[in-house]
Amino acid sequence: MSNKKWKDNLLSSSLPLEHEVLKILTKLRCATKYDYSYQLKDNGYLKESSVDILSTKHTIEDGVNGTIELFIECKGGDPNNKLVFLPEINHEFSDFTLGHTIRDLQAFSKVNIDNNKLYELESACDYGHKGIEINPNTGEVFDKDIIQGINQLKYGLPHLLKQNILFNLHYSEEDITSSFIIPILVTNADLYLLDDDFGIDKVKNSEKIDDFGKEVPYIILLSETGPDFKEHHREVFNDFNDIDQENTNLNYLEEIQEKFKDPSMGIYESPERIFQELIDSDLDTLNRYYSQYIVCSLKNFDKLVSDLITVIGSEVKKANQ
Repeated sequence: MSNKKWKDNLLSSSLPLEHEVLKILTKLRCATKYDYSYQLKDNGYLKESSVDILSTKHTIEDGVNGTIELFIECKGGDPNNKLVFLPEINHEFSDFTLGHTIRDLQAFSKVNIDNNKLYELESACDYGHKGIEINPNTGEVFDKDIIQGINQLKYGLPHLLKQNILFNLHYSEEDITSSFIIPILVTNADLYLLDDDFGIDKVKNSEKIDDFGKEVPYIILLSETGPDFKEHHREVFNDFNDIDQENTNLNYLEEIQEKFKDPSMGIYESPERIFQELIDSDLDTLNRYYSQYIVCSLKNFDKLVSDLITVIGSEVKKANQ
């Protein structure tokens, strides 16, 4: 094997990318673990899978008690590759929803979060569908790595969600935390959002990707949930049926959240309702927690995480005052 070939192969793996991501998270004072493992069924048999990195930022200064969970899958590959995504053009009937990218578990906390700043952060992002990867040097076009990376995150998320909820249900009232979970697919490729007028003729008359798309730092990707994932979700939350709610903090949290009821609408984030919805695994619940993912290029990952920490930390701090 030539000197250049082993270097190219190593750089195309996810190992260097994972370490680059870890260095950024360490600089941002996040607690980080490799390989978050979970189980899922494959053809009726349980198998083990994992997500590359789980990183937690604790915001406990000035009486603030919150955690930001960054759930990260790293997609290595040829650094010359480009990831391109279809734009959202049907804005009137868009399936994208503010609040479905940064998942807050306010219902299982003691605070009322003003989500407006979080919504502003999400709305400032580009939104896209159906990504594919293009290698300009070889001409290869494929989508399997993007799909696989998103599925790793999607099938791991119910376990992480459940873990955070159980912590607040069973630990002391003083330890209850405000949790936010953000799944991110990090890649060493450049990201492109295709133009609204992208199409067959435009590709035929173009010489390069920039002729029909713009480079973006990160993108919010829509990923639908199917019957296989619904069954997986039911399996994960099935043992919620066996929990003796009277011996948990659920009633205590319900009383707290009810105090934040909207006086005009009469609604609030009810932990008892969401607890049951997670067991039922209905479509609205699956869309709320598992339909939107951030895809980020490595060169913009530092800024993305810094912005997330700043905005979420500020909102949790205000909620605790």
